[in-house]
Amino acid sequence: MSQSQKYKIDQVYNEQTYLEEITLTIPKSEFDEYFKKALKVAKKDFAAKGFRKGQAPDNAVLANKQNEIFEMAITNAANNALKDVKLDPLPLNQLAIKEVNLDSEGNILVKMEYIPRPYVEISVFENFQFEKVEPQSVTEDEIVNTIKNIWYSVVSKNKKNITKDDFSEHLLDEEFFKHEEFKKLYPDVNNLEELKNKITEEIRKSYEKLARIETAKRVKERIIELANYTKVEGLINLELRSRIENYLARYKSAGIDPEKYFEQNGITIEQLRDEWRPNVEKDVKYELFLQAYAEKNNISPTDEDLMEDVKKYSQELVNYYGNLNTAISVLKYTKINQMAEKDIFAKLGIEI
Repeated sequence: MSQSQKYKIDQVYNEQTYLEEITLTIPKSEFDEYFKKALKVAKKDFAAKGFRKGQAPDNAVLANKQNEIFEMAITNAANNALKDVKLDPLPLNQLAIKEVNLDSEGNILVKMEYIPRPYVEISVFENFQFEKVEPQSVTEDEIVNTIKNIWYSVVSKNKKNITKDDFSEHLLDEEFFKHEEFKKLYPDVNNLEELKNKITEEIRKSYEKLARIETAKRVKERIIELANYTKVEGLINLELRSRIENYLARYKSAGIDPEKYFEQNGITIEQLRDEWRPNVEKDVKYELFLQAYAEKNNISPTDEDLMEDVKKYSQELVNYYGNLNTAISVLKYTKINQMAEKDIFAKLGIEI
């Protein structure tokens, strides 16, 4: 329970809905003042027969706009009360009024709910251990098969009846290495030995990249596994709902009724939800860790760095989110995550 000089808040976390449910008690005397102010606002725009606009008696205004005035008073009183009372955990979204009642003394009881801001304990990273993935070795067969494919892609443009089975290393003569199509692929390679070295290096680099990607994946999964998350389900559900809504919106924008399309293909929203949830949970938890890590280590982009991204991506994001302020917030959030991840992997000696 949180309290201030004027207001009382009873709060409980709903384990079924993953929402914080609060009951805000607004004293009758306090609410009466908000009601009078709301009546005054409504009166300014109200016109009654025999009276000029804004001059109608209070009882005439109340007779026509009582519900509107009451809702305005409740909203203003609740918003100001919440400024006076520190919610813990902080809300991720605007609080929604679900119900309004009176207690035995005439005080106003406003029932509200919100998605709580999750908490993540990142101390796991202090003694973090992981298994680094080693790159696969390059085999002679891979080199030969790659060269065979290169040979076939070059010569088949002019010789239509040729197949890969026709390949033999003796065909890689001086004329082949001067071939126009080959030079487009490898302008600096002039003989078979150089080609083998080039191919070996390319395959080796690809395996090293795959190993880095797999190592990074294991690190992320290990972080998610070990970090301690509190009240994260509400955010997971919010993100899952957002992704599904965006997914359905893309169908609609293409002129397709998603409900009919899903019905024809035996797909339901619940199936999508179940299928997508594991990945959404991983994404949400990992981003929460990055944000907490960034906050603890004072990681944030400079105004100059942020403005560079604003110049590059703001219009695209404005078109998507609707306004520049939201676009800048998204860019800053993304930039912080990128910087935090880079810092984490640098400390672990992993190149990403």
